[in-house]
Amino acid sequence: ASDKTIATCMAFGKTLNKKTVLVGNCDGFVGNRMLAPYASQACTLLEEGASVEQLESVAVNFGMAMGPISLGDLVGQELFWKQ
Repeated sequence: ASDKTIATCMAFGKTLNKKTVLVGNCDGFVGNRMLAPYASQACTLLEEGASVEQLESVAVNFGMAMGPISLGDLVGQELFWKQ
């Protein structure tokens, strides 16, 4: 895409009160790509002895809308396992 096209799209997103993010062209949604390491770390913490309640509480206290386990329940755990 041209620089003008990209600038127009970024500006349009902002008029919709959205946070625009410019990413390279590759498979998958940017949000899903960002969540993979988040979910992976949550699984590691569970395996190391953290409780589900601890993970959920820490994530929400940090400012996330919900914890990683609740998010996985909402969107489906298979989203986190496709790599």
